[in-house]
Amino acid sequence: NFNTDIIFNEICRLDGTIEYLFEENNSFTWKIPLPFGVTSTRFMKLLPLMIEDISLPKKLKNYQKEGVNWLKNGDERILADDMGLGKSLQVIKSILDLIKDQKINNFLIVCPSTLVENWRREFIKWAPYLSVGYFSSKNLKNKKQIFSAIKENNGIVINYEQLGNLNKLLDNNFFDLVVADESHKLRNIASKTHNEFCKIGANKRWLITGTPFERNRDDLVGILKCLNKQNVSLFNSKTSDLFLRSGLKDRILRRMKTDVLSELP
Repeated sequence: NFNTDIIFNEICRLDGTIEYLFEENNSFTWKIPLPFGVTSTRFMKLLPLMIEDISLPKKLKNYQKEGVNWLKNGDERILADDMGLGKSLQVIKSILDLIKDQKINNFLIVCPSTLVENWRREFIKWAPYLSVGYFSSKNLKNKKQIFSAIKENNGIVINYEQLGNLNKLLDNNFFDLVVADESHKLRNIASKTHNEFCKIGANKRWLITGTPFERNRDDLVGILKCLNKQNVSLFNSKTSDLFLRSGLKDRILRRMKTDVLSELP
Protein backbone atom coordinates (compact mmCIF):
# COMPACT_ATOMS: atom_id res chain seq x y z
CA ASN A 1 0.00 0.00 0.00
CA PHE A 2 1.17 3.54 -0.66
CA ASN A 3 -0.14 7.02 0.01
CA THR A 4 -1.48 8.45 -3.25
CA ASP A 5 -1.53 12.00 -1.86
CA ILE A 6 2.19 11.81 -1.13
CA ILE A 7 2.89 10.41 -4.59
CA PHE A 8 0.83 13.14 -6.28
CA ASN A 9 2.48 15.91 -4.25
CA GLU A 10 5.93 14.59 -5.11
CA ILE A 11 5.03 14.35 -8.82
CA CYS A 12 3.85 17.95 -8.77
CA ARG A 13 7.00 19.01 -6.97
CA LEU A 14 9.13 17.39 -9.67
CA ASP A 15 7.01 18.76 -12.53
CA GLY A 16 4.92 21.85 -11.87
CA THR A 17 2.89 21.37 -15.04
CA ILE A 18 1.23 18.20 -13.71
CA GLU A 19 -0.93 20.01 -11.16
CA TYR A 20 -2.11 22.36 -13.89
CA LEU A 21 -3.19 19.37 -16.01
CA PHE A 22 -5.39 18.08 -13.20
CA GLU A 23 -6.83 21.53 -12.54
CA GLU A 24 -7.89 21.56 -16.21
CA ASN A 25 -9.40 18.06 -15.83
CA ASN A 26 -6.70 16.56 -18.01
CA SER A 27 -4.57 13.53 -17.25
CA PHE A 28 -1.10 12.17 -17.81
CA THR A 29 0.39 8.70 -18.18
CA TRP A 30 3.57 7.51 -16.50
CA LYS A 31 4.97 4.35 -18.04
CA ILE A 32 7.50 2.61 -15.82
CA PRO A 33 10.15 0.88 -17.96
CA LEU A 34 11.14 -2.66 -17.06
CA PRO A 35 13.57 -3.96 -16.07
CA PHE A 36 14.31 -1.09 -13.70
CA GLY A 37 17.20 1.11 -14.67
CA VAL A 38 17.02 0.42 -18.41
CA THR A 39 15.40 3.78 -19.10
CA SER A 40 15.17 6.68 -16.70
CA THR A 41 12.21 9.06 -16.34
CA ARG A 42 11.81 12.21 -14.28
CA PHE A 43 9.68 10.34 -11.74
CA MET A 44 11.92 7.33 -11.21
CA LYS A 45 12.89 8.52 -7.72
CA LEU A 46 9.27 7.96 -6.63
CA LEU A 47 9.40 4.21 -7.26
CA PRO A 48 10.58 3.33 -3.71
CA LEU A 49 7.38 4.97 -2.43
CA MET A 50 5.28 2.59 -4.53
CA ILE A 51 7.32 -0.58 -4.92
CA GLU A 52 8.56 -2.96 -2.29
CA ASP A 53 10.52 -6.18 -2.75
CA ILE A 54 8.67 -8.43 -0.31
CA SER A 55 11.35 -11.09 -0.72
CA LEU A 56 14.18 -8.86 0.51
CA PRO A 57 13.42 -9.10 4.25
CA LYS A 58 13.43 -12.89 3.91
CA LYS A 59 16.95 -12.73 2.50
CA LEU A 60 18.26 -10.90 5.57
CA LYS A 61 19.87 -12.90 8.31
CA ASN A 62 18.76 -12.18 11.87
CA TYR A 63 21.84 -10.13 12.72
CA GLN A 64 21.31 -8.11 9.54
CA LYS A 65 17.71 -7.38 10.52
CA GLU A 66 19.02 -6.22 13.88
CA GLY A 67 21.53 -3.99 12.07
CA VAL A 68 18.82 -2.48 9.86
CA ASN A 69 16.59 -1.62 12.82
CA TRP A 70 19.56 -0.17 14.69
CA LEU A 71 20.63 2.00 11.74
CA LYS A 72 17.13 3.32 11.05
CA ASN A 73 16.56 4.40 14.62
CA GLY A 74 19.62 6.56 15.08
CA ASP A 75 21.16 9.72 13.66
CA GLU A 76 24.75 8.93 14.68
CA ARG A 77 25.69 5.35 13.79
CA ILE A 78 28.89 3.38 13.25
CA LEU A 79 28.30 -0.04 11.67
CA ALA A 80 31.55 -1.91 12.24
CA ASP A 81 30.75 -5.53 11.38
CA ASP A 82 33.47 -7.86 10.20
CA MET A 83 34.14 -7.89 6.46
CA GLY A 84 31.76 -10.23 4.66
CA LEU A 85 28.78 -9.75 6.98
CA GLY A 86 26.79 -7.64 4.52
CA LYS A 87 27.20 -4.07 5.76
CA SER A 88 26.19 -2.58 2.38
CA LEU A 89 23.02 -4.70 2.29
CA GLN A 90 22.06 -3.45 5.75
CA VAL A 91 22.62 0.14 4.65
CA ILE A 92 20.59 -0.29 1.46
CA LYS A 93 17.64 -1.93 3.24
CA SER A 94 17.70 0.84 5.87
CA ILE A 95 17.68 3.51 3.14
CA LEU A 96 14.73 1.84 1.41
CA ASP A 97 12.74 1.73 4.64
CA LEU A 98 13.51 5.35 5.53
CA ILE A 99 12.48 6.57 2.06
CA LYS A 100 9.27 4.54 2.09
CA ASP A 101 8.44 5.87 5.57
CA GLN A 102 9.15 9.44 4.39
CA LYS A 103 11.93 9.80 6.97
CA ILE A 104 14.45 10.83 4.29
CA ASN A 105 14.17 12.20 0.75
CA ASN A 106 17.80 11.97 -0.32
CA PHE A 107 21.11 10.45 0.67
CA LEU A 108 24.81 10.76 -0.09
CA ILE A 109 27.27 7.88 0.05
CA VAL A 110 30.99 8.68 0.15
CA CYS A 111 33.50 5.89 -0.41
CA PRO A 112 36.96 5.18 -1.83
CA SER A 113 37.04 5.47 -5.63
CA THR A 114 37.65 1.71 -5.88
CA LEU A 115 34.28 1.03 -4.23
CA VAL A 116 31.99 3.29 -6.29
CA GLU A 117 31.38 0.51 -8.79
CA ASN A 118 30.81 -1.96 -5.97
CA TRP A 119 28.04 0.24 -4.59
CA ARG A 120 26.50 0.38 -8.06
CA ARG A 121 26.41 -3.41 -8.19
CA GLU A 122 24.96 -3.65 -4.69
CA PHE A 123 22.14 -1.22 -5.47
CA ILE A 124 21.32 -3.04 -8.71
CA LYS A 125 21.28 -6.35 -6.86
CA TRP A 126 19.23 -5.36 -3.81
CA ALA A 127 17.24 -2.28 -4.90
CA PRO A 128 17.09 -1.94 -8.72
CA TYR A 129 14.11 0.43 -8.44
CA LEU A 130 16.12 2.91 -6.36
CA SER A 131 17.41 5.80 -8.48
CA VAL A 132 21.08 6.51 -7.72
CA GLY A 133 23.56 8.83 -9.44
CA TYR A 134 27.26 7.97 -9.56
CA PHE A 135 30.05 10.48 -10.03
CA SER A 136 33.66 9.91 -10.94
CA SER A 137 36.30 12.57 -10.41
CA LYS A 138 35.96 13.61 -14.05
CA ASN A 139 32.22 14.12 -14.27
CA LEU A 140 31.52 16.18 -11.15
CA LYS A 141 31.97 19.51 -12.87
CA ASN A 142 29.28 22.10 -12.24
CA LYS A 143 26.57 23.16 -9.82
CA LYS A 144 23.70 22.62 -12.27
CA GLN A 145 24.80 19.05 -12.86
CA ILE A 146 24.98 18.12 -9.19
CA PHE A 147 21.70 19.89 -8.35
CA SER A 148 19.98 17.96 -11.15
CA ALA A 149 21.42 14.69 -9.89
CA ILE A 150 20.16 15.35 -6.36
CA LYS A 151 16.71 16.36 -7.64
CA GLU A 152 16.31 13.45 -10.06
CA ASN A 153 17.73 10.66 -7.89
CA ASN A 154 17.04 9.21 -4.48
CA GLY A 155 20.72 9.50 -3.72
CA ILE A 156 24.21 9.95 -5.12
CA VAL A 157 27.53 8.16 -4.65
CA ILE A 158 30.87 9.95 -4.82
CA ASN A 159 34.44 9.14 -3.79
CA TYR A 160 36.41 10.82 -1.02
CA GLU A 161 38.53 12.79 -3.50
CA GLN A 162 35.38 14.61 -4.65
CA LEU A 163 34.36 15.95 -1.25
CA GLY A 164 36.18 19.25 -1.70
CA ASN A 165 34.67 19.78 -5.15
CA LEU A 166 31.19 18.89 -3.87
CA ASN A 167 31.47 21.44 -1.07
CA LYS A 168 32.59 24.12 -3.54
CA LEU A 169 29.68 23.40 -5.87
CA LEU A 170 27.06 23.19 -3.14
CA ASP A 171 27.17 26.09 -0.72
CA ASN A 172 25.52 25.03 2.53
CA ASN A 173 24.82 21.61 1.03
CA PHE A 174 22.43 19.48 3.01
CA PHE A 175 21.40 15.84 2.81
CA ASP A 176 18.94 13.89 4.89
CA LEU A 177 21.49 11.09 5.25
CA VAL A 178 25.21 10.84 4.57
CA VAL A 179 27.00 7.48 4.69
CA ALA A 180 30.78 7.14 4.80
CA ASP A 181 32.09 3.76 3.68
CA GLU A 182 35.57 2.70 4.81
CA SER A 183 35.12 5.51 7.32
CA HIS A 184 38.37 4.79 9.16
CA LYS A 185 39.83 7.05 6.45
CA LEU A 186 38.19 9.96 8.29
CA ARG A 187 39.77 9.35 11.69
CA ASN A 188 42.66 11.83 11.26
CA ILE A 189 41.18 15.10 12.52
CA ALA A 190 43.91 17.10 10.74
CA SER A 191 43.33 15.59 7.30
CA LYS A 192 41.66 17.41 4.42
CA THR A 193 39.31 14.47 3.87
CA HIS A 194 38.11 14.59 7.47
CA ASN A 195 37.47 18.33 7.37
CA GLU A 196 35.71 18.26 4.00
CA PHE A 197 33.45 15.46 5.22
CA CYS A 198 32.54 17.43 8.36
CA LYS A 199 31.41 20.35 6.19
CA ILE A 200 28.57 18.31 4.73
CA GLY A 201 25.24 19.07 6.38
CA ALA A 202 23.06 16.06 7.20
CA ASN A 203 20.33 15.01 9.63
CA LYS A 204 21.76 11.52 9.85
CA ARG A 205 25.39 10.41 9.64
CA TRP A 206 26.33 6.75 9.37
CA LEU A 207 29.91 5.51 9.29
CA ILE A 208 30.68 2.08 7.85
CA THR A 209 33.95 0.31 8.56
CA GLY A 210 35.45 -3.12 9.04
CA THR A 211 38.73 -1.73 10.34
CA PRO A 212 39.12 -1.32 14.13
CA PHE A 213 40.09 2.19 15.25
CA GLU A 214 39.28 2.15 18.96
CA ARG A 215 42.87 1.67 20.11
CA ASN A 216 43.87 5.28 19.47
CA ARG A 217 42.06 8.01 21.42
CA ASP A 218 42.82 10.63 18.74
CA ASP A 219 41.17 8.37 16.18
CA LEU A 220 38.12 8.08 18.43
CA VAL A 221 37.83 11.86 18.72
CA GLY A 222 38.09 12.21 14.93
CA ILE A 223 35.43 9.58 14.25
CA LEU A 224 33.02 10.99 16.83
CA LYS A 225 33.43 14.46 15.32
CA CYS A 226 32.49 13.05 11.90
CA LEU A 227 29.20 11.90 13.38
CA ASN A 228 28.35 15.33 14.75
CA LYS A 229 30.32 18.56 14.88
CA GLN A 230 28.89 19.20 18.35
CA ASN A 231 30.75 16.13 19.58
CA VAL A 232 33.96 18.20 19.53
CA SER A 233 32.80 20.00 22.67
CA LEU A 234 32.02 16.67 24.32
CA PHE A 235 34.93 14.57 23.10
CA ASN A 236 38.42 16.00 22.70
CA SER A 237 42.02 15.41 23.70
CA LYS A 238 41.18 16.28 27.31
CA THR A 239 38.24 13.89 27.58
CA SER A 240 38.77 10.91 29.87
CA ASP A 241 39.17 7.52 28.22
CA LEU A 242 36.13 6.23 30.11
CA PHE A 243 33.85 9.02 28.83
CA LEU A 244 35.30 8.77 25.33
CA ARG A 245 34.68 5.05 25.05
CA SER A 246 31.25 5.43 26.59
CA GLY A 247 30.39 7.89 23.83
CA LEU A 248 31.56 5.40 21.23
CA LYS A 249 29.67 2.51 22.81
CA ASP A 250 26.37 4.36 22.41
CA ARG A 251 27.00 4.83 18.69
CA ILE A 252 28.68 1.65 17.43
CA LEU A 253 27.44 -1.80 16.45
CA ARG A 254 30.06 -4.45 15.81
CA ARG A 255 29.51 -8.15 15.13
CA MET A 256 32.39 -10.52 14.54
CA LYS A 257 32.02 -13.58 12.34
CA THR A 258 32.47 -15.70 15.44
CA ASP A 259 29.36 -14.02 16.91
CA VAL A 260 27.09 -15.09 14.05
CA LEU A 261 28.61 -18.39 12.93
CA SER A 262 25.27 -20.17 13.19
CA GLU A 263 23.80 -17.84 10.55
CA LEU A 264 26.68 -18.02 8.07
CA PRO A 265 26.75 -20.53 5.17
